[in-house]
Amino acid sequence: MTTVFLVSHYTPTQGIIDKFKEYFYSKKGFRTYLVQHPLYPSSGLPSRVVSQNREVTTHLPAGLQFAIEGFASLFLLKKLGEKINKAGIALCFDPLAFLHMFLLKRTLGIKKVVYYNMDFSTQRFENKFMNAMYRLIDRFAYKKSDFFVSVTEEYINYTDPKGKYRDKNIIIRHFVETKLVKKVAKQKNSIVFAGTLSKTIDFEPLLLAVRKLKDSEIKFVLDIYGTGTNEPKVRRKVKSLGLNKEVAFKGTVENKKLVREILPRYEIAVAPYISKDKSVSDHMFRGIDLTSKLVEYLAAGTPIVTTRLFPAFDVIEEKRFGFLVSNKDEWYSALKNLLTDDNTLKTYSENASRYAKRYDTETVLTPIVKKVLP
Repeated sequence: MTTVFLVSHYTPTQGIIDKFKEYFYSKKGFRTYLVQHPLYPSSGLPSRVVSQNREVTTHLPAGLQFAIEGFASLFLLKKLGEKINKAGIALCFDPLAFLHMFLLKRTLGIKKVVYYNMDFSTQRFENKFMNAMYRLIDRFAYKKSDFFVSVTEEYINYTDPKGKYRDKNIIIRHFVETKLVKKVAKQKNSIVFAGTLSKTIDFEPLLLAVRKLKDSEIKFVLDIYGTGTNEPKVRRKVKSLGLNKEVAFKGTVENKKLVREILPRYEIAVAPYISKDKSVSDHMFRGIDLTSKLVEYLAAGTPIVTTRLFPAFDVIEEKRFGFLVSNKDEWYSALKNLLTDDNTLKTYSENASRYAKRYDTETVLTPIVKKVLP
């Protein structure tokens, strides 16, 4: 039995760690633990350890959380009361999570600590001191990791230009359980957004476009799954545009349920990313493939309408499974096309499902897991 620690900071909206959790839960020979602390210490979320049988939590002082969360992780693992096989791996999804698990490596009997970098940024924080500290810990995690996993080589080129540590690097795609997505009837004229309502998302052009759809008497519903710091702002805009009947806020749901059961019910999926903005971490604009959100949309067979973050998004129109837009008029035109032309909707939906197969979990993840096992 191999013990796997999945370690990260988290928000109410689930993400990549939950996909790894479902993967390891579904495989024999693994005992998996989630070790998580709030991304924003003052958010009120607990620090927690989750096993396949139970969960234990505690609340740490916000001002001390980042400094003491390693000790808290050890405390929670002991409190869980399960015997931990000392022959495992720790998969860490941010540099601070890596630092704490690296320090606990001997105590927990971890054989390998893996650093999974979800995005690359040279400017994570506006505060220069905070950014310098982040980069210091980030470089430490890269150098000390037994394996480094990333969705882009740009991080490696920037952090390790001489290639000193390249032998341990693994490039990975985003992944999704395409075979477990349910085939269900789609709700007519339905649009969905799923993700964090943060400053990286700009709903205004989209909402102005759907207001125009309403004025044009084109029927639709837009359901929003997720929450975040910008939710009040989005709610106010929905109300001011008189869209309360058409736009619904559905809250957060488990990633497994979202991908397998909820997204497949919708005809169209949207991703209103912001345009380039100096106040936002530059990792958003440095990708080399589709984002995890878009991959989940594809698996559900939903054509995508999105803003273009970087050149890799061009495949959306090249392979004809969606539209790239940049303003309210283009949002309106793309949505109107899909809502009123059944042939276009059917073709784009089929193309989406077909393209999603390149991101299937077994194809992407299993070879990498075999490589990093102790």
